Amino acid sequence: MTDSLRSATYNPEAEKAMAAEREKADKARKELQTWLDQYSKSYVDNFASKTYWPKWTLTTMDKFIKDAQKWLSSNLQASEQAYKSKLEELKKQEQQIRDINIHLFVTSCYVKVMKLMLQQFETKKLLNAKDRAQYKEYLDEIEAFDTKVSKQTNPELAELKVFVNQFSDKLKNFSEKRGISEQQSDLLRTAFANPEKFEKDVGVLEQQAEAVKAEEEKKFSFQRFTKKVGSTAKSVIGGLFYLMFCLTIGMLAANQAIGREPAYRILYFIYGAIFAPFLVFYYLYLWFNDKSPKIYTLLPLTQRVAETTIGRVFLFPFAYKEDKTARDLLVEFLTQSAEMVGKSFDPKSLGSIGQQVETVAENLKNLTSETASAAGEAAGKAAEDAAQAAAKAAEVLPSLNKLRVNALKPNSPS
Repeated sequence: MTDSLRSATYNPEAEKAMAAEREKADKARKELQTWLDQYSKSYVDNFASKTYWPKWTLTTMDKFIKDAQKWLSSNLQASEQAYKSKLEELKKQEQQIRDINIHLFVTSCYVKVMKLMLQQFETKKLLNAKDRAQYKEYLDEIEAFDTKVSKQTNPELAELKVFVNQFSDKLKNFSEKRGISEQQSDLLRTAFANPEKFEKDVGVLEQQAEAVKAEEEKKFSFQRFTKKVGSTAKSVIGGLFYLMFCLTIGMLAANQAIGREPAYRILYFIYGAIFAPFLVFYYLYLWFNDKSPKIYTLLPLTQRVAETTIGRVFLFPFAYKEDKTARDLLVEFLTQSAEMVGKSFDPKSLGSIGQQVETVAENLKNLTSETASAAGEAAGKAAEDAAQAAAKAAEVLPSLNKLRVNALKPNSPS
């Protein structure tokens, strides 16, 4: 039955035509495969192992080959026309890659040559300072452009052509007027025609320039000396300015915590100094709204008063005198802390504000007399004995009366 149906539908002419079409398609596929193999080999031999080609070129060509091979392996039964169309499409893409690569290569060569030339100018003093600065601007311009287009997935060929042509004319005019055109042109021709030789020449010239530079640095130069001094001074001044800036913000943070214990003020000072670039906006906001913290000292930690000059110098950044503002903030903090643990705080337990410091003997007398009235006759007698002993010691050692302490008088019992 099957043989009968096949015999009835068999068309020798149609079969022959299909075979011919398949043969043409296979031939077109082989042509495409051959072209792709040759292109892949050329890429491996002339591009993949060379470091002087632009990175964009290597990445794009590699992707181009992989995409073409993937299409070919996915279309093994395509028509002759499909293969031919794909081959023409690939050739156009390859030509565009080639054109873009040429202009990218030119810009990269300009960057390399100009860097080398600038190094020669600075080492051998071939141009004056103004011309060297102008040449550096040209170098920065083309280097920025080269970096920009190298990062683009599909650089615009028209943009590349316009920039390269305009830049070449501008650099040529500048070089001819300064008498450096010939040397520059020779390096560019070598870079374009024989990149490998150019890479070797660059290495040799850079070594020569480094040797000349090292020799020059051995000789004293007043200009180089002043330049180094100026650079060092800028670094030192900049570092000191930033240090003062951080200390100022740390000081503001520590004084803002005047109502807290000294340990908190230390932490505020440290974090304020570390995060100064961010906190400066917060304190500017407070300053514009007349809410900036009151400044007592750099890092208010103690109310101790020193008598000696060395002591005053040492305690100056840390000693402060408590006032009503500081006391109110301290009372507020202690009250809130007590409430958090379910207790209450009596502000009277802190004593008075701004109490004068006294001699050791006087302080002991005041302390013992007040303690005696509160604790009773037995404790009062012991305290009086201690006061008398302190007074006798003061008589024997008069210098003891000059010693100051920060002990505060306790409040009188109510």
